[in-house]
This record gives sequence, C-alpha cells and structure tokens, in this order.
Amino acid sequence: MSLRESFQVRTHPEVYNPDEDSWFLAENIKDFFLKEHPIGQYTKKCSVCEVGVGTGYISIYLGKTFPNLQIFGTDISLYAVSLGSENMKKLIPEIEFNLYCADLMSCFDSNKFTPEIIYFNPPYVRTPLVEITDNNSPIQRSWAGGPDGITIIKEFIKELERFNFKKAFFLSSSLNSNEEFLINGSSTLVISELSKKKIADEHLLCYSVAPNSREIAFRD
Repeated sequence: MSLRESFQVRTHPEVYNPDEDSWFLAENIKDFFLKEHPIGQYTKKCSVCEVGVGTGYISIYLGKTFPNLQIFGTDISLYAVSLGSENMKKLIPEIEFNLYCADLMSCFDSNKFTPEIIYFNPPYVRTPLVEITDNNSPIQRSWAGGPDGITIIKEFIKELERFNFKKAFFLSSSLNSNEEFLINGSSTLVISELSKKKIADEHLLCYSVAPNSREIAFRD
C-alpha cells in the first residue's frame, strides 16, 4: 500500500477534494525533500508553508514522511482552514502546525516569516474572470483561474517576491498561457518547469521557483 492510499482526509462539499493534481504536487515536493533532507539525517525543524491548504492533504502527506516539519498554511476559505486543521490534528498529531484564513500569504510579515519551502495547488482552470471577482462560492473559487488560467498564479508569483525562501512549487495546466509567467513572471525569481503528467486532454505541469541569486547579490 502506498502512502497516498494509507490515509484518507475528511472532506467538505465547499472544499476542493484531493485529486490527481494534489497527488502529483505532493510527490514532487517529497522528491525534493528527500534530496535535501534524507530521512534520518536531519534533526532541526524545517518550516514549510502551504498556500491554499484545502483539506490539508498535501501537508499531511509530507508530515507523515518528514516528522520534523513545522507546517504553516493559508486558505481564503474558512471552511478549508477549519477542515484542514481537523484533518491535521487527527492524522499528524505530532506535527506542529498553524493555519490562517488569508488571501495567499498576506497574513505573514515577510521580514519575520522565512519558510524553507512554499507550495501551492492553485486555481488553474480557465474560467470567466467573474468567477474570481464576483463569485462567493468557495468551491468554485478553488479552481477558477481566470480567462488565461493563470490569474491567481501570477498573483502568487508576485507574492513570492516579498519572502525569503529556498524553493517554491506550484501547478498549472498545459492548456494555460504559461509562457506569460515563464518569460515575464519576475526579475527576482527563477521559474522552471520541473515535471509534467498526462491527465485526460492536458498535462499537469509542476513548476519550481527559486530566488535569483544574481539579483540577491546585486541587492546585497
């Protein structure tokens, strides 16, 4: 039995359920962690932040593999924050976690909050912009990515510029206008396609983000 099959999170009709994209992102983050922190070879707390925590599935998945994580999470939906907290208390009771109801990472002071890893399974489905701006349904907002599919992704990339972190991960779809953030996304960050997975008539794309070392050196 795989780790993915070994536990189930409680769900809610207004919170996005774990699906192929959740599992895909979780596996990519786990693979990175295994390279950076081989199991049994690290003892210090490692701070991570999940944006759009939903049911808490991805952070729980990581917490079951890496018991020294200190997890922070945000979600714009109060349903998700409540549900994610409930699932984490039940499934990873030994892990220290703090969840906040907030838009992206707006609740954190970038001068004090320095997570090693940030990850986000964003709304990336192409939708009319009104589904983002005028829609109060939490479940619809969990997938509504705007006309180009990357409206929220671009906001996330802009938000990352405020923080000192080691690596960030997020998903998009091959049906989206991803060239826009790859070419014009940020002068202070390096965004790269890490892996992809075929799903129906599209590919899920996992991207990694790292601070631009040349830009950091210039600022220093």
